Amino acid sequence: MRVVLPFSTFFFVLCGYFVLRPVRDEIGVRAGVDQMAWLFTGTFIATLLLVPLFGWIVARVPRRAIASATYALCSVALLATYTALQSGQSIVAWGVGLFIGISVLNLFIISVFWSLMADTNDEADARRRYGIIAVGGTAGAIAGPAITAFLAPRIGPLNLLPISAAFLGIAAVLAALIPLRPDAPPAQKIGGNLFAGIIHALRTPKLLRIALIIICYTTISTIIYFEQADIVKRTISDSGERTRFFALLDLTNNIAIIITQALITSRVLTHLGLRFALVAAPALIGAGLAALALLPRLGMIAVLQVIHRVGEHGFTRPGREVLYTTVDAEDRYKAKNFLDTFVYRGNDVLVAWGIGALHAAGLGTSAIAFLGVLVAAGWAANGFTLGRKHDRETVTA
Repeated sequence: MRVVLPFSTFFFVLCGYFVLRPVRDEIGVRAGVDQMAWLFTGTFIATLLLVPLFGWIVARVPRRAIASATYALCSVALLATYTALQSGQSIVAWGVGLFIGISVLNLFIISVFWSLMADTNDEADARRRYGIIAVGGTAGAIAGPAITAFLAPRIGPLNLLPISAAFLGIAAVLAALIPLRPDAPPAQKIGGNLFAGIIHALRTPKLLRIALIIICYTTISTIIYFEQADIVKRTISDSGERTRFFALLDLTNNIAIIITQALITSRVLTHLGLRFALVAAPALIGAGLAALALLPRLGMIAVLQVIHRVGEHGFTRPGREVLYTTVDAEDRYKAKNFLDTFVYRGNDVLVAWGIGALHAAGLGTSAIAFLGVLVAAGWAANGFTLGRKHDRETVTA
């Protein structure tokens, strides 16, 4: 049950999200690179408002209920949005609100799932189980875009909202059944104040290094996202075909990820350690960015997306989540959520405006991709240092 229930929960969490992700990507392409920084800014502002609210809830709600309550609230919000849009709201407001809502949704639902996993597994169990549990999420991430690719042309993007809401509702039920670690009583409240996670994250060296990994990752992710939008818009003119392209790309990405997670991730975490897991992704992505700098074409950006997603979900994310098994409960939920949402989206905004300025100054995909190579090098160095320290501490513990 400690594997089957998390596996199933993560399946429905990511299936619910990936039903809507291609819709968000199409909204971004329609907006264009020159408007995308504003969409990222709106997403950051929404995240800024939600982080202290989440900290307040975490301090007062029993740990057993945090994940279930999050998924239930997201499900209700999607249904409320669908109902409002059925009444004939502005299509422009719908597009902007949906892009921001989906972008915020994905960070919170994934962050709270892994917080729950840190309450479910100790460090040794996490190394053995996280690769398999991650497969459940990736299976959902395959099912989601497959559903969208089939249904979007038939029922329209708007009618995907209640489908996503249903998947998240199922996840809420399953999350309530996952057993916590013996040292985490279900009725226990974490307590503390709503800003404790921010303070801990800024004062703790380990958390600061995790923050640096997130900053490097989001910098490269935003670079890839912008250049993908630019190349796709110049290459594919039809909106329906672009949505289909994004859905098929997600499908390809997630098939590659699930193979990696099922066959490689647990072996890497168990036998090679975190130092390898936290270096593998930036090394692979850096090589892919160098190739994009030399050949800025649609096929190359698609290959880079596969490398990027496999590296993150096959190595960096499971490795990063193992780190949280050795911190206290307040850091597992509050500090982790601050890093996974506020730091993530805050850096998104800074990089988005920076890339917009570089495009306005006349820099093309090749030059921007080369900057990404430098970021990947810093990411790899930090990941190796953090992973090596963690491996040494857990071996001697």
